Amino acid sequence: MDALKSEQQAQAEDLLALGRLLLCIACQSPTAATPTAVNKSMAYVCASFSSDLQHLLLLLLSNPKGGYPTVHDAVALCSGRLATQMAQTQHYADSLQHELSKEMENGRLLRLLAKLSFVKDRPVLGDDTQWGEHADRYLLRLFGDSVFHQVDDEGRPVIDFAQLVLALNKLDVGHPARVMLSGRHDGSLLLVSYRDLKAVLDKSFGEVVASVPDQGQ
Repeated sequence: MDALKSEQQAQAEDLLALGRLLLCIACQSPTAATPTAVNKSMAYVCASFSSDLQHLLLLLLSNPKGGYPTVHDAVALCSGRLATQMAQTQHYADSLQHELSKEMENGRLLRLLAKLSFVKDRPVLGDDTQWGEHADRYLLRLFGDSVFHQVDDEGRPVIDFAQLVLALNKLDVGHPARVMLSGRHDGSLLLVSYRDLKAVLDKSFGEVVASVPDQGQ
């Protein structure tokens, strides 16, 4: 019993010290919690801060005859503000995660565009002077035309970022959906899946990487 009472008394002393610290911080004075200044300090707190802080300080600084205050008593007084702070922290974390996910998406599509640019218009690779004329590169050039060089019925450029991102996303994951590609110069029409285009792109980019010693993707 004495050990339990000693523990409760120790916890009460910690709460009292916390109350004095909060009072000094609220009043911006290291002597605000001294016996001669505590009443004046509490009057300042009552005039300047919320009733929640007033009640919390009264609990922490009190020395009731019926028993010592506990940490549960203190938490009960500020639980509403704790919940609000937790909700704000969670909202902030969600916002950061959302912004991070957008940056990750931007980086992923930039990598895909870089791979496509390294490959589709390259005329020669090593000793292969006809590398750029291969059917694989032809498909990639047609795909590049389909997303970057679209025109309307009157021949005006079509700039649709939503469609661009959609097409790049499908290419990146190798979607089974098919896209109609048309040749600007020969008038050819080819129906090919994004899955096949991805395979062609990965194969062609792999050949470019393999041609450079010690070069990794």
